[in-house]
Amino acid sequence: MEILIPKQKRETVEETLQDEGLDFTLVEEKSREEPSVVITFPLPAPAVESALDDLLTPRAEPGDATGERPLLGSSS
Repeated sequence: MEILIPKQKRETVEETLQDEGLDFTLVEEKSREEPSVVITFPLPAPAVESALDDLLTPRAEPGDATGERPLLGSSS
């Protein structure tokens, strides 16, 4: 699986993947206006839905006083 995330969500996504015991690679994306990171990690097909659910589940991020937000998806 390969996902593009805003750079400010990198640490939280890394922690989620580490908690799941997944190996992953990170590449900073410099061609976009918003600082972004591409994260790639191997998953068997049956695990994709569960991983996406974990990444889309709203959670508070460090320093976020506005409430919980999903790791992926809209940041508004």
